Amino acid sequence: VDWRQQMALAGSADGTLQLWQFGASWSSSRKCCMHSSAVTYLQACWEQHRALSCSEDGCVFVWDLLQLQVIKQCPCSHVPISCMTAHPDLIEGVIAGSDRIIYLWNFVLSDSSPRKTLKGHLSRVRLVKVDWIGRSSLSAGDDGRIFFWNLTMGECLRVLCGHMRKILSLSVDWPSALAFSGGEDCTVKLWDLGRAYCIKTIQGHTGPVSCLEVNWETQQVMSAGTDRILRLRDAFRRGVCIAKIEGHRGSVVCVAVDWEKQRALSGGSDGTLLLWDLASCDLIKHLQGHGDCVRCIEADWNSQRAVTGGFDSTVFLWDLTTAEVIQRFSGHTSWVCCASVDWAASKSLSGSRDQTLRLWDLDGDSELRVFRGHTDAVWSSAMNWCRMNAISGSSDCTIRIWCLQSGDCRAVLPEHTDSVRCLSVDWETQQLLTGSSDNSLLLWDLDNGECIQELEGHSEGVPCVAVDCTSNLVLSGSDDSSIRIWD
Repeated sequence: VDWRQQMALAGSADGTLQLWQFGASWSSSRKCCMHSSAVTYLQACWEQHRALSCSEDGCVFVWDLLQLQVIKQCPCSHVPISCMTAHPDLIEGVIAGSDRIIYLWNFVLSDSSPRKTLKGHLSRVRLVKVDWIGRSSLSAGDDGRIFFWNLTMGECLRVLCGHMRKILSLSVDWPSALAFSGGEDCTVKLWDLGRAYCIKTIQGHTGPVSCLEVNWETQQVMSAGTDRILRLRDAFRRGVCIAKIEGHRGSVVCVAVDWEKQRALSGGSDGTLLLWDLASCDLIKHLQGHGDCVRCIEADWNSQRAVTGGFDSTVFLWDLTTAEVIQRFSGHTSWVCCASVDWAASKSLSGSRDQTLRLWDLDGDSELRVFRGHTDAVWSSAMNWCRMNAISGSSDCTIRIWCLQSGDCRAVLPEHTDSVRCLSVDWETQQLLTGSSDNSLLLWDLDNGECIQELEGHSEGVPCVAVDCTSNLVLSGSDDSSIRIWD
């Protein structure tokens, strides 16, 4: 759409393009049929009166919008085109499809063949992203691999891959530029972020690894997942399993570790909450209260307290010394999906599938406030009691900023097009990073509620992020089986 000239160009499943002039009423101006199958991609440069279209028949056409005539055709072996991206001025474009090849075309020159053909993928290419200024491109395909290309040389610079399936958990140490990831492929991987290199793959789990806790000083990693076992490893040396802890009757969903006193608190899909001695692998306490899956844990080892949320719609405050319930908070009418705690202020904020957030007083048994506004499940949240602010991300594709004192929604950030699955906040600089099922990460300025930057590259949803505000680096894990490092 060109809003200034009030024109629209539409591509249809019948292979036609139609140019519309709209104002007080719509009126069709011209229609043209060149494609033999559905038009799957369309881009226009209204200032130069040109447009680009491609279809399932494998043909790419460059159009003169003044005459609505084809001025160039780029045949791509007549294979179905699955993805394409073009320069804003339609000077050139990158096209890919089921033949596993990526083509770089110049739409200005009279060449009848592509300038570059990039080969490397083993199956259909589903996604291409291009940095036209830096002359680089990122592609992802059904082979589960991601290629980083130099468009000037037509060469692959780097392939970051290792996991065979989705990445479920992530832990990073920015000073040492190291990271651990746990995947649906039942493995834990140690990465060198500087070289984008997988140092070690740790096997042993028989199910997806859904949670990780790492002690970077002692070089130990705790991993757990659907095989119901917690494994403590000396991961940096030989990857030897130091301790194998069994006790859950269902998947281990979340875990918190006290590395100083060698204890761990784990929550399971069976509703159990177990406190472990990591040195002896003995069960210290069985915390009973939840009637369904324990979804989240926030522990304060100094005060020996923990807050947990579960699919039984309740939030519990625990005394870890006695394994007794201090408070049981009821109010949610569906799963508790996330919890944030300010231990100094003795306040907790929980988000639920019932579309609400609730603020709890941990010193009493009262519900201080209910935050309503989301129209779908709330999966992530963060709070800052000093600033009296809270932030939440939801399946309704929005991020909301709340006033903890009044309960009012101060702002709605609607840029995502799918569920907001994770967020990280730097309250000092007032910046927010969010990850979504729409495959993107967005960086926000909380002072004005604007999206500063979109980090594109993942080909599937982003469920976890880690941010180092000092170095301005971001690590993201995705359902596309990749980990990406962002500046």
